[in-house]
Amino acid sequence: MVCVLVASLSSAVFAQNLINNGDFEVPANSGNTFGSNPTTWFNGQNIGTSAWVVFGDSVDLVVDSYVVSGRQRLELSGNNYGGIRQTVTLTVDGLYTFSFWHFAYYVGNDDTRRSMRVRLYDSNGNLVNVVIDRFSANDTGAWIQETYTVQLYQGVSYTVEFEALANESGVPAYYGMNIDDVRLVLVPEPASMIALGTGLVSLLALRRRKR
Repeated sequence: MVCVLVASLSSAVFAQNLINNGDFEVPANSGNTFGSNPTTWFNGQNIGTSAWVVFGDSVDLVVDSYVVSGRQRLELSGNNYGGIRQTVTLTVDGLYTFSFWHFAYYVGNDDTRRSMRVRLYDSNGNLVNVVIDRFSANDTGAWIQETYTVQLYQGVSYTVEFEALANESGVPAYYGMNIDDVRLVLVPEPASMIALGTGLVSLLALRRRKR
């Protein structure tokens, strides 16, 4: 039981998501009113109080049952092609996992493509070495997760960016790629996990002796 508790606490410490509002649950959208806030967000706006900033034309914060987590997802094309970005300054060197889920909006033709560009870059505009630069998906409507392991550094500001690209001919611009559950998480080093686990075991043993 002690081992299970230690493992749970250790995972919680290292599994903190550094992306603000990565599940797009802020602000709460009581109903889809496309063309205006809180559903459609426009160039230069923050999505509610979150750290996501819109560029391009616009994006839609959609309340729907078809999500990865919570009750909302983000479509990268609002009235027209748009995008979002968020900057995070790191306090620890190390390996990080960068992950997100995506699906292409279904319009009845499985051969059409939706495209987006996903980038992770530093304050000088240098792309991190392992990242999607351009991604296209068939119009299947199935959620797919992408996960990358990247080396990032303390004191450096990194920007996560999702941008809708032009659809194939005949597909309206407002049918875009959807994303959800965006994460940037520090991967624990084995030595750190052992030290943390040992410390927690000692604390638990001390508490039991005091009883």
